Amino acid sequence: MGVSAQYLADLIDRMATTPIHKIMRDDERALGHTPVIPGDVPWLSPADWPHHVVVSLAGSKVRIIAIVANEPGNGAFRRLIDGIAAANLTPVVIAPSNEMRATLKRWGWRERSRGYGLSHEERWSPKRSRGPVQ
Repeated sequence: MGVSAQYLADLIDRMATTPIHKIMRDDERALGHTPVIPGDVPWLSPADWPHHVVVSLAGSKVRIIAIVANEPGNGAFRRLIDGIAAANLTPVVIAPSNEMRATLKRWGWRERSRGYGLSHEERWSPKRSRGPVQ
């Protein structure tokens, strides 16, 4: 899929007047997902996450798009993932940073790519459980 000069001009204009997290949330809405703000749900605590994180709901999946903890290195991401699981939802990390990718690999998550061109996404999610471990 090609990108038109007009598309790029409109995006640049938009970025000059709108914070990037709002643009990203608008993009999530355009895809049919529901952005979630810290404090809206129990698993996304404002004690752990600032207001500008970008997380959305897509059915039973929680799309984790752009996050940085209030206090990195203090377990906020683990609490987020545990809270999502406790709500019977599936976390999906979209296009993680190299540091986040290393964590997800350590945790045994799987990576899948979806889409092409501008609609391409790298998605990481936990491997499905095949029942209790014996």
